[in-house]
Amino acid sequence: MTTNILIQKVEAFKKCDSGAVTVDWVVLTAAIVGIAMAVIALISSGISGASNGVNDDLNSAGSLAASLFGSSAASVFGVDSGYQAFDFRYDESYNEGLVASTVELTSLYDSAYNMALEEPNPWNLDELAGYERAMVEQGVDIPEGNSSATELQGDSGFNPEELV
Repeated sequence: MTTNILIQKVEAFKKCDSGAVTVDWVVLTAAIVGIAMAVIALISSGISGASNGVNDDLNSAGSLAASLFGSSAASVFGVDSGYQAFDFRYDESYNEGLVASTVELTSLYDSAYNMALEEPNPWNLDELAGYERAMVEQGVDIPEGNSSATELQGDSGFNPEELV
């Protein structure tokens, strides 16, 4: 009798097809993943080429703007400009600019800018750079077309390391 039960269970096992659906879904999922990988391989080089083209266009537009509007169009003002202070006057004018009203700060900056243009010595450049930094940090617009203190420092020929 036990052999008969064993044979019945083996026959029932052979007739059972409940796992066949799982195998079908695994094969179907593998096919979809394979197709997706093929599509990604085909379009990735095109996307890379397009993004490089956009990057090149943006770089050429920036160069064009700098050539049309002069180097001040590409100027960096404030703390990110790379200005190298000569002495304490930079900090004094920066601190004075932080507590000044927008109108006062603009007036102080304009005066310092004119002095730095007329007499580009280290002290005038430091004063201009301090006010410039205060303007940038307070969101006050630098007058359009003005050179940055860093540019004026480079044009002046003064090097902070040589003056110490």
